[in-house]
Amino acid sequence: MGWRRVYEILGSVKVLNSSASELSPSPFRDPFGVVRLADKLNASFERHFWRWASLFTLMFFVVSIVRDLRTRFWFDELFTLHLAKLASAREIIAFNDASPPLYPIIVHWLLPIVGSEALAVRLPATLGYCAMLLCLWAFCRGRLPAVFAFAVPLLSFERGLFFATDGRPYGLVLGCAAGALLCWQMAAEGQRRVVTIPLLAVCLALMVALHYYAIFFLVPLVLAEAMRWRTARRLDFGIPAAMVPALLVLGVHYALFVANQDYGANFWAQPSLAAIASFYERFLLPPLVLAALAFLIVALLAGFSARRENAQKTHLALHEWTAIAGLVLLPPVVIVVSMFTTNAFFERYLLWTVIGFSVLGAAALSMAVRGRPAVGVALIAIALAAMARLEIGPLFGPSILPTAEGMRQELNMLATDGSEPIVVANAHAFMELSYYLGSPLRERLVFPLSRELDLKYRGFDTDALTLGPLSRRTPIRVEAYEEILAENKKFLLAAFEHDYLPLHLTQAGYRVTPRRDATTLYEVRAPDE
Repeated sequence: MGWRRVYEILGSVKVLNSSASELSPSPFRDPFGVVRLADKLNASFERHFWRWASLFTLMFFVVSIVRDLRTRFWFDELFTLHLAKLASAREIIAFNDASPPLYPIIVHWLLPIVGSEALAVRLPATLGYCAMLLCLWAFCRGRLPAVFAFAVPLLSFERGLFFATDGRPYGLVLGCAAGALLCWQMAAEGQRRVVTIPLLAVCLALMVALHYYAIFFLVPLVLAEAMRWRTARRLDFGIPAAMVPALLVLGVHYALFVANQDYGANFWAQPSLAAIASFYERFLLPPLVLAALAFLIVALLAGFSARRENAQKTHLALHEWTAIAGLVLLPPVVIVVSMFTTNAFFERYLLWTVIGFSVLGAAALSMAVRGRPAVGVALIAIALAAMARLEIGPLFGPSILPTAEGMRQELNMLATDGSEPIVVANAHAFMELSYYLGSPLRERLVFPLSRELDLKYRGFDTDALTLGPLSRRTPIRVEAYEEILAENKKFLLAAFEHDYLPLHLTQAGYRVTPRRDATTLYEVRAPDE
């Protein structure tokens, strides 16, 4: 046998080995069967994507309803409830607390239908959040591999899950934002434009009617449309026309907004450049961490062989990438604008940008690993584990007051035959106790109102601006701080360690004595008592 023949045989063996390694994985590359299991799950997601999505949404909805019913109200939710209990939608609008009145009006309509106050206050947010899940899945289904598309809304849970059962407009805003994004995608592709363009207009207008800062959601869409126009060399007039109702809604609310500029003068959440880094740390970091963990887990358990089994591509169009990038890069712009206009900014005002961060995280990971199913399945598993961490406590733990549980327990130990007022120094604790504390102790509660002291010790007067007008329309008892002191030579004070009133009263000459076996209750006597 000549050397030429030997080389031919060795070459044939090398080609066969290479082909075999491409057709079936080496046992050393998948010792735990991770890749094989992921392939099976991926195939199931590809075939039955909407079954998985529907099942998850149904389970999520049921769990959220349970949380809606058993979780105690916190300050903002109680504020929503008190507004919703006003006699009519006109009175809710007239109250004008610098927030759009639509959400309390919706709750006002639901209260006689639902029966449960907790469910009525939170149900719109829960439905909105479920709508976000479905719309995001629809937006990503044709753009990402099935497992990565399914993971997209799950990546929003770290920042957004709380608002699925929070009786404020943010959960509903998330649903509108995702719905608007889906309608825009379909309209841009020419799908059912007779339906999608009006729905886009409705979603955008409803967003702004629920929260003024939602007007900034138009910015990523405008940038995306500009990119689409530059690529296609043709302007789509239907989509810009769908943005006009949102501007009109903002114009209708402008008079309400201007009438309450006092709220922004000394607002509790002032915008600053430092808020930019904090925002990205809280919104961008979670999806990046989850994506990195999914990658590392698969790399450690299964490795990454040279073969490309079931490799799938990401198909987001350039204008869709532009919209996602606009959502991700928008927060600094809004924060800077707020510094020179409203003087008010908190991260939940731009909660809907979590959609951009979630899509970016899943799409970038899919591109980096070339759509390998094992990584997508790992991402879903990790996101669900993170969700369980957030859900288990509220779902199975004791139902307690968010702020005033310890104070409530100490007040319940008091004799019920007392007559002196119970001055609650903390606004959040006061609202919770006014709703949950049993009678007759509840009738003795009073909140001391003083803008001057709030500004001196806290730097903002939001509580005084909101609770004062609210007390004139609802049963909660709020009185001027000076009047309480003038009418009562002695009273019981309920305050936390960080509340300023015990220190201020002591400096004013009052005798402030902590009650025995209590950490939040004080007996207060006037200097001449």
